[in-house]
Amino acid sequence: MLNPSTAHLEVIGSGGRPSHRFATTTIRERTSWSCHHGVLRWCAECPDAADGRWKQPLRAAFDRLAGAIDAVTAAAVDGLMSSEQLADARDDYVDVVLGGIESATHAARWLGDRAPLEDRRRFEALMEAQRWRLAMFASDGWYWDDPIRIETKQVMRAAARAARLVDLRAGTRLEARLVEDLGLLVSPGHDVDGATIYRQALAEVGQPPPRA
Repeated sequence: MLNPSTAHLEVIGSGGRPSHRFATTTIRERTSWSCHHGVLRWCAECPDAADGRWKQPLRAAFDRLAGAIDAVTAAAVDGLMSSEQLADARDDYVDVVLGGIESATHAARWLGDRAPLEDRRRFEALMEAQRWRLAMFASDGWYWDDPIRIETKQVMRAAARAARLVDLRAGTRLEARLVEDLGLLVSPGHDVDGATIYRQALAEVGQPPPRA
């Protein structure tokens, strides 16, 4: 979901100057690319899905996890960088994801070469957690009729990766709360809850189950 905004696109020609300007367009709040019911298909019940009651609990579980990851990350860098710098550092982490630089280089870029090694390693882990925190919101996780599908299992795996990275580095229990929250959703076609689907998703790729 995006706030209403106006933007234009430009094609950059030789010399770094715009060679063509496209028409201005406006992004409308709570609209979507493939469903005329707005964004309900990705957060609640939508008439285009047979039974979408599982979607809101999944969204709520991930929203809670995302908020916790953000809070832990902000606390970890408090005094080392501003909130604006942290946002820029997360965006800059795409260079690591694409293989352009090592995560240690990224950490040194934002914390400085003289930052304690433990601070830099924690920062690396939390940036990787932020990567998977974003990945868990991939839209196809909500698009179909049943959370037992591979698309929803994949976003659950991303959530597991994010939660486990933070739990390991910060001593939190984010995964345990995630599993508890996932227990509130139910597959309409298979009558199993989200916590069971989560465990299945991890088992299918050889990952250990969540701790009790």
